[in-house]
Amino acid sequence: MARNGNVQQDLFSLTDADQAVPEPVLMSLNPAYYELIWSGEKHFEYRRRYLHGPTEWFAWLTKPTSRLGSVIELGTPVIGPPAEIAELAERSRPGNGESVFEYTQDLPVAYAVPIVRVREVAGPNLRELRARLGRFSPPQNYVRLRHNPALLGLCRELLTLPVTRQMTVTPPGASDAPVTA
Repeated sequence: MARNGNVQQDLFSLTDADQAVPEPVLMSLNPAYYELIWSGEKHFEYRRRYLHGPTEWFAWLTKPTSRLGSVIELGTPVIGPPAEIAELAERSRPGNGESVFEYTQDLPVAYAVPIVRVREVAGPNLRELRARLGRFSPPQNYVRLRHNPALLGLCRELLTLPVTRQMTVTPPGASDAPVTA
């Protein structure tokens, strides 16, 4: 998928960028998709635009959950034409390719961001966030937290809370991937 100067990523090995300090972001996630991660069905987050390196995703779980409740480590995105990203989506979760293509088809490139690790915590709800921050609106896309120190500090507090469940996400076929020394 080397397009527009982007380097194809091997889905089952770490690159130098994967070992870099991840960019902290706050991003909304529908609880139905969140549960697909836990069931082992969702391995990638598909985006129309995104950052080019690994990220630390503080997930705002949308209604009916409406709380900050998970820290998700994301690897370096696979960036490519919508048709190729849709093919990846179909291989990762059969039946998902068509909706990913419909979502991204008008773009020159789309993003498949690998989900690496998920940690769930009992984070604050909307009322609690507004009480602490004075003003808070859940993001429609994603927010780079380095641009909002108060919100970044609050999100970093999630890392100190007891983990209610956690898992490492393994894409389909990863166990068949060659192991390098």
